[in-house]
Amino acid sequence: MPIRFAGMMMLSRILEAFYPKVFIGISVTHAHTEIAVAVSKGSKLLSRSVKRFESIVVDDAIAGFIGEASQISPLFYTALICDVEKQGVLPSCALHQIAKFVEPGLVEQLCFNNHWLVYAYKEELYRRLEDYRYVGLDFMFSPFMLLAHLYRDEIKGEHALYILSDETSLSIAAYDRSELCFGSYMKVPIPKKTNEDEDDELYEIFMKEQEADIDDVAERLKLVEHALLLYYSDDRYHGKFVQKVYLADSKKNSEQFAQTLEEALFADIELKKIDVAMQVARLSAAEAGYDI
Repeated sequence: MPIRFAGMMMLSRILEAFYPKVFIGISVTHAHTEIAVAVSKGSKLLSRSVKRFESIVVDDAIAGFIGEASQISPLFYTALICDVEKQGVLPSCALHQIAKFVEPGLVEQLCFNNHWLVYAYKEELYRRLEDYRYVGLDFMFSPFMLLAHLYRDEIKGEHALYILSDETSLSIAAYDRSELCFGSYMKVPIPKKTNEDEDDELYEIFMKEQEADIDDVAERLKLVEHALLLYYSDDRYHGKFVQKVYLADSKKNSEQFAQTLEEALFADIELKKIDVAMQVARLSAAEAGYDI
């Protein structure tokens, strides 16, 4: 969701000869907020870093950190990955087609290439924007925009499933030669906290973490299977059997999830480990017309 005006973008082009550019990406999980800062000059990346805050609201520490990062240069862009529950992507921009999936008057929508659009329900979206009113956002990106950016070359090829897996959600889309066929956004249930006593041995703590990872992978597989069932059976889509899956995953158990998907779906899985906040910063650079 761009907020800057065209005149400001023209001024940015003049200033970039004298100042570095700062791209700030924000990702919120179940229990913390991650903020990535990438600084570039021209086409050269000068620095990048990610900091984690033990808060999911914009407190003084988060606001202060973003404020400090924005002081590096007058050319700064702040972006948040949209994490509202009621959002998604549709394989058409035509109003009569949109109405088959959502009530158009209740959602904000953004069309791409006159073929597909992302949407979010206004009530949740505006509430989320209000959370960052004092920080100021230049962009709020749909996870499907990030997914399409991560696989901008691959989606031009043959039919495949694309999954963005982060701590709180799964964003799933099917593309066939640049055409969006299907999309689904699903929240992952908040994991149960493991009870770790001070007297627990390291092995016991390790086993509890392993059990939590197994439960998480099982839950994510269930969500993917549910999405595929919808894709294959819903008359609003023209589902094709999935043989190739591109998985962009930010979690530590990404290899386990990829292996489980491969075994369950009988599909070829290509895994890409990512840091969501940093990828959001990079997407903000691309949206502003830069490459880092």
